[in-house]
Amino acid sequence: MATLTACRSGHTPAVLMAIAAILGGSLLAACSLLSPPLAAWTDASGQPLPDESVYWNYGPDHCEWQSAAFLHVGWPLGSHWMSGPPHRTYARDPEGLFADEMFIGTLDLDAELPATAADTGFRSRGTELWLDPADDGVAYLRTGDIVERWPRFIEFFGCG
Repeated sequence: MATLTACRSGHTPAVLMAIAAILGGSLLAACSLLSPPLAAWTDASGQPLPDESVYWNYGPDHCEWQSAAFLHVGWPLGSHWMSGPPHRTYARDPEGLFADEMFIGTLDLDAELPATAADTGFRSRGTELWLDPADDGVAYLRTGDIVERWPRFIEFFGCG
């Protein structure tokens, strides 16, 4: 659980690497330096976006989904996702809590941005949201040189 707490902490990659060195490297093995910082998103001009437009969160503890992160995006981009469909929910599920059949696309924690990907201008603590019009089943999240491809749920659901 210490690893997950450190991943959620919002520390910079340098701080996480220092902690990992102290702990013998085990910290980074279980989490990505791109773990969601749970911070508000801004648009291309740096203006805050409402949570209803784009929001990320970890899965709830009471469902034991806390190792997964979810990115909720209003669709079309910029619209409110909470007002009902259509919206898109992408997931970072490194432990495989959810069946592959629940997703369009696949998770890749060491991805490369395809040439067709476009920067949405949306930012959260240095993480950029990129989408690919040639593949609407995934979202790309980039922090510096780190790129992750998160698959999109076919139909998102909550837990009890």
